[in-house]
Amino acid sequence: MDPAVTLRFLVMFAATGLVHGAAAQSAAPDNATPTSGGGWMCNLGYQRVGDRCEKVNVPANASPTYGGGWMCNLGYRRVGDRCERVNLPANASPTFGGGWMCNLGYRRVADRCEQVSVPPNASATFGDEWMCNLGYRRVADRCEQVSVPPNAFATFGGEWMCNLGYRRVADRCEQVSAPPNASATFSGEWMCNVGFKRADNECLQMTPQERQAQLAAITAMRARERAQVIRLDDYEFTLADVERRCEAYVYSKPYGELECSGNARVLARRCEVYVYSWPNGEISCRGSELSIVERRCSVSMYSASYGTVSC
Repeated sequence: MDPAVTLRFLVMFAATGLVHGAAAQSAAPDNATPTSGGGWMCNLGYQRVGDRCEKVNVPANASPTYGGGWMCNLGYRRVGDRCERVNLPANASPTFGGGWMCNLGYRRVADRCEQVSVPPNASATFGDEWMCNLGYRRVADRCEQVSVPPNAFATFGGEWMCNLGYRRVADRCEQVSAPPNASATFSGEWMCNVGFKRADNECLQMTPQERQAQLAAITAMRARERAQVIRLDDYEFTLADVERRCEAYVYSKPYGELECSGNARVLARRCEVYVYSWPNGEISCRGSELSIVERRCSVSMYSASYGTVSC
């Protein structure tokens, strides 16, 4: 084909596409937004009526929703075409949908909230319960202190575990004997450092090819774990979220807690911090679904009270 003809054809085709695109985009009426594929949708607070968008009649104490609807604000419930305030008893908080729930430390009894009787060395939990504080175990309706041996620290559930570099032997902790180029683990064992491989009871240096393969495998594994979605109490988060949204707060050396925001804030109720060798610390959590947080996340204190979380 003649190059000049080809060029004219391409110019005409491009111009036609631009015109069609402009026409498709201009087809969106007022108070609407174009969508992919040449369509459009009404903006928030508007509903589609034929080929136009009409404003939704939103009553007082309500907010519009996409699709032309509306919902009552927190603390209100829908009654016909209006929103009425929810009658909250003392020591309660409203929930979406027009309900309410008792505050922490209270339980629902008919249409009121009664205070939960919490024994010394315990803390109230949501749902009419209480749990013993870290370092205590539940015995009937009271909390008794856990006897923690040297080189160990208390864990939730009234138990204890040996510090890094020690293993549990009966009711005591004995030091782990790690060979050169190895590091102790919290399981009471040892593992070869990066760049070394285990041969019986010693660690031998890897070849350059073996080391490169090892580093690639470690990088891939960490990327998978950081992207893994953790689901807990209707919240979803990843290890990357934990690292970005959580901070360690030590309230009584060596014990502390996590302070988190966003979806990761649920960890503040389930995890504690233990600084085993300043400034290095670990995270202890309740629940098997959080074992990956315990295994992959650590704490590094940058002040007397606060530290960063790395996963």
